[in-house]
Amino acid sequence: MQVITSKWKMAEIFDVAVFVCCIIFYFVAFMYSLTGNLTDYILTTWLIDYGDGFTRRGFLGYILSSLFEQGHKIDIIYFLCRSIHVLVSAIYLILLFKSNIAIKLKIMLLVSPALIMFNLYDHTAFGRIESVGFIVTALNCYSIKMYFDRASSSAASYTSIVCASNYLIFVILFLIPILLSVLAFVHEGVLLLVAPVNFLLTFLFLSSTFVKGSEVKSIFWTALAYMPLCLSVLFIVYFGKSGAEHAAAMCSSIKSNFPGIVKYSCSDLHGVLFFHQKNIASNMLYTINDIKNNLLGYSTYIMVGSILTAININIIHQIYSDKIIMKNISISSNDYSELYSMVEWLFVFPMACMIPLFFMGTDWGRWFYVPNMQFVIATLIFHNSKIYNHIRFPVLFPRFMEFFLSQSKLSVTNVSFVVLMIVLLGLRLPLYSLEWKKFLSPLVYTIMWLLYS
Repeated sequence: MQVITSKWKMAEIFDVAVFVCCIIFYFVAFMYSLTGNLTDYILTTWLIDYGDGFTRRGFLGYILSSLFEQGHKIDIIYFLCRSIHVLVSAIYLILLFKSNIAIKLKIMLLVSPALIMFNLYDHTAFGRIESVGFIVTALNCYSIKMYFDRASSSAASYTSIVCASNYLIFVILFLIPILLSVLAFVHEGVLLLVAPVNFLLTFLFLSSTFVKGSEVKSIFWTALAYMPLCLSVLFIVYFGKSGAEHAAAMCSSIKSNFPGIVKYSCSDLHGVLFFHQKNIASNMLYTINDIKNNLLGYSTYIMVGSILTAININIIHQIYSDKIIMKNISISSNDYSELYSMVEWLFVFPMACMIPLFFMGTDWGRWFYVPNMQFVIATLIFHNSKIYNHIRFPVLFPRFMEFFLSQSKLSVTNVSFVVLMIVLLGLRLPLYSLEWKKFLSPLVYTIMWLLYS
């Protein structure tokens, strides 16, 4: 018995030591990312405004132009991008540290290249709008969690519960859709990147509270809440200017006000301005042709991205398979229907909504990164709350999800843990799909450092 206890303590000490090393590694990489320069692509995105007419993604530049002088705008952009980066990292780390999951699972959620490490490995992803979407999603999840936790509380007074509930209802049903509607003027991709998971969360909230038992009514009221977002995107697509002349005019304005940001000729556009000279249909045709011409690269990217995603899903599976967690969400250890349906709704549904984005842009890293991050954030907020006593996730494809999760379930032994750590630390998920040759760059750099140090 003493031998078993001693081995268990040694294994626990080893896990804690690895976790501390990973935290140190993360903070070093994080601090390094804060000292780096924003890419020309990101700076140009933030500088696009309505000076040459209403256009998509011009709201940020318009606000900056209205509030600040030209000489301070670059500094303000750096400050905002770094602040958002710090806030997202802080939310993720706090959720990870406060969760009562196994240390091995915490380590893998920290070092996975398809999660919080994505921005650190690929600096070209730093400053993109989906980071704000993560904050909105976390606010929505936390508000829903607090609502049901307060509803289950016997210690709080009736008055305090009602006051808090009214505030949380306002956040869930009004504030979140309004924030997403505003973000649509920053980037219309919010409709597919961030809105699906929040739409789903609102639907589940309504179906478990005000219109309990009526899924049709829940869908109707959820659609009504998110109607401003849909109208905003339609307005942007229909009235937003595009075309070669308009893109060239924006390029000239940015070059005259901020010399050095746009290094290419306005007659030969690149980056975000290249896509501003095309409409959505033209962008899709461009991406589809690029996929046809580089089928090996895109296929490789899909394979590696799917492997990393499967690992993350199975980490969540392992979290919810834990007996202690099973007790908290009031389902037996033999009944995984809640788990299957949760994976379907919180990951598969948002991922399915993002499929069109794979044909609209070549930055496929984001299309894997965003649903993975949102799924993990929602899981870390919900998994130890009382929400599962109230919300029931409808099961759509139980046999498929049961087969997928049972066949690929992680068994986190010491050997498999070491193997997974090598995979997660040795890989990165590049932002652009044509950079698929960079998948093994962390492992290559580590080997070269060991050989030549």
